[in-house]
Amino acid sequence: EEAIPQSLARAALTAIEAAGECVAILDQDGTTRYANTRFAQLVGKPLENIIGHAFADVISLVHRSDGSPAHRLLDPVLSGGPQIVLDHTLAVASGETSEDIIISAVPLQGDRARPEGAIVLIRRPLEMPLSPAELVASNRIEGLGQMASGIAHDFNNLLTTITGGINLGIQRKDWTSVQVAEKACRSAQTLARQLLTFARGPTGNRKVGDIRKTIEETTRMAAAGTSATIDLDLADDLHPVEFDPVQMVQVFTNLLINAVQALNDDGTIAIRAISVALAKLNALDLPPGDYVRIEIQDNGPGIAPEDLERIFQPFFTTRKDGTGLGLSVARSIIAQHNGTITVESTPGEGTTFTIHLPRANKDIVTEERTAPSLPRGSGRVLIMDDDTDLCMIATGILSMLGYEPDEAHNGEEAIKKYRRTMEIGRPYDVVILDLTVPGGMGGEAVLNELKKLDPQVCAVVSSGYVTEEQAIHYRSLGFAGILAKPYRTAELGQVLKDVLAARSNPDAE
Repeated sequence: EEAIPQSLARAALTAIEAAGECVAILDQDGTTRYANTRFAQLVGKPLENIIGHAFADVISLVHRSDGSPAHRLLDPVLSGGPQIVLDHTLAVASGETSEDIIISAVPLQGDRARPEGAIVLIRRPLEMPLSPAELVASNRIEGLGQMASGIAHDFNNLLTTITGGINLGIQRKDWTSVQVAEKACRSAQTLARQLLTFARGPTGNRKVGDIRKTIEETTRMAAAGTSATIDLDLADDLHPVEFDPVQMVQVFTNLLINAVQALNDDGTIAIRAISVALAKLNALDLPPGDYVRIEIQDNGPGIAPEDLERIFQPFFTTRKDGTGLGLSVARSIIAQHNGTITVESTPGEGTTFTIHLPRANKDIVTEERTAPSLPRGSGRVLIMDDDTDLCMIATGILSMLGYEPDEAHNGEEAIKKYRRTMEIGRPYDVVILDLTVPGGMGGEAVLNELKKLDPQVCAVVSSGYVTEEQAIHYRSLGFAGILAKPYRTAELGQVLKDVLAARSNPDAE
């Protein structure tokens, strides 16, 4: 083999020296032949006390679990074994302090069968940057914290409407007030589901949809509690866009929170969306075609020119309480959707963020909706939920629909009742199981026990948050149906009707 040119060798050493990791190169006897500056800083020794010394004498590796020495850690690699990657605790030579590290070692192969040594790479988790996924998750948590007071304000308003509407309905026998209370309940349900979806993160599923609805819902959630004026101007003929709703909510939330904070609750935020066509040559360097352009503009103090160039860099922020994640995450998400996000700002006049998202190559699929009805039925139904008030309402609904209801407030009681009804020959036709019971058996655990009593048990899982992936998971566990909380009479009746029909005709698809 040809010798490595000296220029290339020098370039390699320069790259290693500039690396953020601690690097050491050992010979086959475990003697340190090279170490970069980062490694020397880690062990707290000058390079002359490292080069030419046994690696085991330079640093002291110990097992995190019991503190026992791990000085023979690299022997398998030096003997020709495969690369190792281990999570250990490193105690520096003085023994006074220690820190967690991640250490990896790879054999340094030569012409002979036995390696000529090993390359050791040590990473210090305290200095490791967050992964892209961790950055996005951290930004979601930050966004929730910033929206908390406004969301609480919205919930309090909805609860006031619900309470007042019910009280008026009872005192005056006014059904209009009850209908207003029900409408407020549905608004609270929507807001709760948006929060759960936002907190749990993207599903990875993109759907072709109308971006207007996402903008409208996010605006309400992100701007709750602010006194700033929000002007929405969304064209009716927006192109369909293929997007992950959760990720897009995160983008709009970040931009709106930035605008609200820039205004300091005094000013105007204008949100515009139109359909546009980009020519073959355009300043955005996007492929020609149809796009949706979304602008979020505020009339705040603007951004200084020297800050504008760094605005999308991770961790860059001009606020003392900021993390500098919002805009970098937003740009990353938009890029994943094959779009662009740009910013223009004039100090003293305001800032405008502009997003371009490509038109989807297929149309929005709309589901036909029929007028709600009350699907009545018959049979014995057991509902398990730790909330006694919920059980009271649910059993009342079941009775009204024609069913014979029973209730249990924990998993043990549900199993006991199910066993007893089987012993007397009057088993339940359906059991509705709450997914989560604080301090007790949840729906999954109860279903496993019921299967032992009755392999043909017909169970419905009840949960406040159900995604498509979770629905598939629940059905794989053996649940015949899924009931999302909160639910209305028609929804409960329809789920029962569907699972009982499937039970009576298992071959039907």
